[in-house]
Amino acid sequence: MMRRCLRLLVPLMVPALGLSACGAGSGVGDAGSPSTTVPVVTSPVATLPTAPGTSVPPNEAPQPTEVPNRADLVGAGVVAPAALVPDPTDGRVVHVQFWAGPPDCTAARVAVTESASRVIVRLELGSAPGAGAMVCRAIAQFQQITVRLGAPLGARSLVADG
Repeated sequence: MMRRCLRLLVPLMVPALGLSACGAGSGVGDAGSPSTTVPVVTSPVATLPTAPGTSVPPNEAPQPTEVPNRADLVGAGVVAPAALVPDPTDGRVVHVQFWAGPPDCTAARVAVTESASRVIVRLELGSAPGAGAMVCRAIAQFQQITVRLGAPLGARSLVADG
């Protein structure tokens, strides 16, 4: 049982370590052109990307917690999402999935830019207002923000800016 827990936890912790190493919440973001490759999950049974070269089988994959799209981030920085998931039942909905600290400490904001050929998703993470006055647990949680597009995704490409 312990080995099974470790086998599941270690791949999930790697993105969190990368998140803290990349300076999320430092206020430094790359405003360049979108070039980040993130998985676009087209099937609800697809394996969830965790760390480079690893994945969790669908029956063991964590389910994301829906968090609000907040405008009041403190010290926000652009990060790449773990996955962009078009909703299979509504062509105008995209689920932006990512790893972040607990929502009472870490806040997230998603902005979408649409054109005729592609949809660019920008994810920013920062501190939640008031988080500086509290003790925050250093734990990554799988979260998502659901956004509604102005027009159905259709054949447009879905890319991450970050």
